[in-house]
Amino acid sequence: MKSVAENIRAKDSRLEVLLIIFLILASFLPRVLDLGTFLTADEKTWIVRSYEFIRAFKDVRFNDMLQTTHPGVTTMWVSGAAITAKMFFAQIPFTSNGLIHFVKVAQFPIAFLNALAIPLIYLLLKKITGRTIAFLAAILIALDPYIIGYSRVIHVDALLGSILTIAVLSTILYARSLDRRLLVISAVSSALALLTKVPAVFIFPFFPVALFVMNTRQFFTRAFLVQQSRNALIWLLAIIIIILVVWPVLLWVPNPGGNILVLRRDVTTAATTPHNMNEEYSIEPLHYPAALLIRSNPVAFVGVIAGCVGLLISAVRKKLPREIFLVAVYLFGFVIMMTLGAKKGDRYIMPAFFALDILAAYGIVWLTQLLTSPSPSFVRRGNATLPLTKGESEGVSRGAVICFSLCIVYLLGVVVSYHPYEVSYSSPLFPDNLSQELGWGEGLEQVGAWLNKNYPNETTASWYPEELDVYTNGPVAHINAHLQNQVRFVVLYRNMFGREPSHYANDFIDEYYKKMEPVFVVKVHGKEFAWVYEKPSFPNNIGELTPQTIVTQEVVVNHAELAGVDILPATRGGQVDTGIYRLEIANTLVGAPLFSQEIPVAGVIDSQWYSVKFPDSLGISVGNHVFVRIRALNATSPYPSIRFARAVSRSTPVYISRNGDVRDAEPKPGSLGVRLTYHAIDGTIATETQTKLLR
Repeated sequence: MKSVAENIRAKDSRLEVLLIIFLILASFLPRVLDLGTFLTADEKTWIVRSYEFIRAFKDVRFNDMLQTTHPGVTTMWVSGAAITAKMFFAQIPFTSNGLIHFVKVAQFPIAFLNALAIPLIYLLLKKITGRTIAFLAAILIALDPYIIGYSRVIHVDALLGSILTIAVLSTILYARSLDRRLLVISAVSSALALLTKVPAVFIFPFFPVALFVMNTRQFFTRAFLVQQSRNALIWLLAIIIIILVVWPVLLWVPNPGGNILVLRRDVTTAATTPHNMNEEYSIEPLHYPAALLIRSNPVAFVGVIAGCVGLLISAVRKKLPREIFLVAVYLFGFVIMMTLGAKKGDRYIMPAFFALDILAAYGIVWLTQLLTSPSPSFVRRGNATLPLTKGESEGVSRGAVICFSLCIVYLLGVVVSYHPYEVSYSSPLFPDNLSQELGWGEGLEQVGAWLNKNYPNETTASWYPEELDVYTNGPVAHINAHLQNQVRFVVLYRNMFGREPSHYANDFIDEYYKKMEPVFVVKVHGKEFAWVYEKPSFPNNIGELTPQTIVTQEVVVNHAELAGVDILPATRGGQVDTGIYRLEIANTLVGAPLFSQEIPVAGVIDSQWYSVKFPDSLGISVGNHVFVRIRALNATSPYPSIRFARAVSRSTPVYISRNGDVRDAEPKPGSLGVRLTYHAIDGTIATETQTKLLR
């Protein structure tokens, strides 16, 4: 028969297995389910880089493996390998137009590695803090919606957070035990972190700090300094060797020094040049504190406050948990380091969110131990009173278990409610206008689905054209092309808002968001993320306005205070410059004109709106129909024309007469390049599409 102690150990082992299974599920499911749903702003670039990276390696063109100086090597290795495998097994060539075939497969290895890192973090933390804090910290990381969001995209920030956290924890363990096996883990993870993104250089000052904090009394002794200097040199050499092997561009090329100079130049530029290159260098000390507030969830926010308080009280009592103190150094030190750089983005401090969750777990455990009754040191087992096992002694009271469970359930609810858009997470405790960076392409696939269903062949101008283009069938141009005649829809996106006043994104906000009603709005977790505006599009012309041709557009007056009419001339790029346009306004198709005006063809600009103002006494009211008649007089071949759309955008028809008599005019499907204008509520003149300004 098994002894009582053996039964306890078996029970403890089963509990450990269950915890790890739960942790694996919590780590993997939110990260790998529904991959490929959308494409973020930088992912197309990283997919192409990854493909070219592996291609250069296969062709032994090591110099071309310098795709970027992030350097993003780990990302490109795993995503590039996945893309190459997809090409081989599915027999699909890699093209920019066929990117939809590679989004999911390229995202998967990133999501897999980020999920795999969490159990490794748990195992390292368990050696540092014991099972309770380690498990809670790992769960907080696994279910942190902001970390999940970036763990699912083809990029470097979440992978940096995962690997650098492993490097930091293994360094702490090495500093405590001075076990060279942990030094090897620290070196490998540090090298991989540096290959992922340059801010991993944080590990270099952190290494001696960890040694000092964990070995304060003997740190300055000669024997300790000599031995650890040797170990540090081994650690550094191992990092260098791993980097040179994994990324051949720094050694196995004709001019490695040139590549190193490129790296140094780009890193310097990134550190000293803001995203907007017209801005001066500025520390912006509140940017990252605001990012931490808006992107951390309430559980982590409350927990980290408790953790900081717990550390302070422990320090006063001279019982400071030095390992947790080093986690706090990781959190605040990394944020301070990144604050010194000119280029800033919320995701750039991703490693800090891993540290935040670890410190929050410590804080929650400390707080629950403070508020609930402590567990006993001994427990009755059968007829004997025995001490708690190591696993039980690390346990918490029933109240604490309930508290932990509520935290986990809350985070599960948040993740489920956001999925698959966790990348858009913002804290409910703070206004999300603290950060301009909400919105990175998520939701644009909904715009694509709407366009495919309703207007599959129409041209769209979008703030994020490439990200939308992957999910739509019709042509997509950059938003700067919004005035082109073929463009029918304009898509604004959330992160256009909140930029500096001089940024050109504000021009589109003023023109569309503030003046027009969208025809479709995308919401992500209840927040509006994308707005689709229908812009009258006139890609064709009505045909030559010969002396006997009269075209008429019937228009409904839908608003008060009619001001005039705009017409959209077609003059073959300005080549047609003879004759005049005669514009007439009537209240019936064949009625006498209420107003007329003659416009020299030479005085208009091809495919640009020409405005005509009505007199105040015209007497047209809301609900009336007006007939806008246009013909060309005294023109010679080639004759002028008016822009036209075959797609019907009005409920009223176009009429064409070819014999000079409007009584013989016949209706034609489509819409003429004509729009009414009104006196707006802000005192300006607004077009009929700018409904937010109209009465």
